[in-house]
Amino acid sequence: MRTEQQVFDELAQLCVSPGFIHVISYFSFRDNVVAYKDELKGEDYAKLFSHGRLIRTEISTLIGLMIRAPRDFTLPAPAEIERLAKKAEELLEELHQTLNEPVRLDMMKAISGGTFDPTYNPFKKAEALREPIFYAAESAYAFQYRDFSVSKYERDSDWLKNKRGFTPAEARSVALAITDFLNVKLLGTLKGLRNKPSRDWTVNRRPKFTPYRHPILTPLVV
Repeated sequence: MRTEQQVFDELAQLCVSPGFIHVISYFSFRDNVVAYKDELKGEDYAKLFSHGRLIRTEISTLIGLMIRAPRDFTLPAPAEIERLAKKAEELLEELHQTLNEPVRLDMMKAISGGTFDPTYNPFKKAEALREPIFYAAESAYAFQYRDFSVSKYERDSDWLKNKRGFTPAEARSVALAITDFLNVKLLGTLKGLRNKPSRDWTVNRRPKFTPYRHPILTPLVV
């Protein structure tokens, strides 16, 4: 097994490949957007629980590694996008295995000799905590973070207003507006791509769609 640093270095190099931003766009759409027809059903969400889905921390890692170098927005050929995506998934899986390795070695040591050490506790070591922290499930839904933040920081409202220029309620309104804007933009983008060849499916060109003028966000994005 390769070391964690070796795997991470190869992943970092992959993320600055020409056009890798298109691979990240693909992962973000594939693993976060729930499509349905006519009526939303429970099985429509099944893919969000697939072992092959990249989680937020993994996609964030890819984005972080990509922006360490000047971005190349070249649209790779479909076969190249597929190769880059497959390689990224393989490296992320290998990275996962390297993070699991300290616990595996400790466990093998604990059961050596045919008996199990009852005092064995892998979580006494920091190395064992890295994997469950990085790959842990979200503790709440995004809308819960957004809505509950108002009451959570209510007592800090005056300080935030005086020192940072906004209140928790105003921050929630902006977050809600951004979500609304992105939802409308996503639908418009998908409709705009419907009759376009795959060579035009690129972050370098904006598909035409009906503008969405949100009362809060419009001054920020026009």
